[in-house]
Amino acid sequence: MFTETFKLKWALWLASFGCLSGFTTLVELQHLEARLTLMTPIVVIDRAAILKGLPVSGDTEERERVTLNLKELAARYAKEGFLVMDGGWVLGAPEDVYVH
Repeated sequence: MFTETFKLKWALWLASFGCLSGFTTLVELQHLEARLTLMTPIVVIDRAAILKGLPVSGDTEERERVTLNLKELAARYAKEGFLVMDGGWVLGAPEDVYVH
């Protein structure tokens, strides 16, 4: 059948291929991580949808309080480096970037 030398060479070849494959994957992940750090994170605040969720018969003070809270939230996100967008201007975005 197969000699011990052949088996050993085959095992070493497979081990070196596995190491090379792992190293290549590590390098690619590092490149991907470097690219992600250069991207600006985005958050979408849909003020109209949030205000529509309030009761119609509610007082205007509550609407003003919610609007002020949304403005403060947007300012905090912007200060943390996020690009803050109004939901009325977004044609489509993944659900996980919306603030509800």
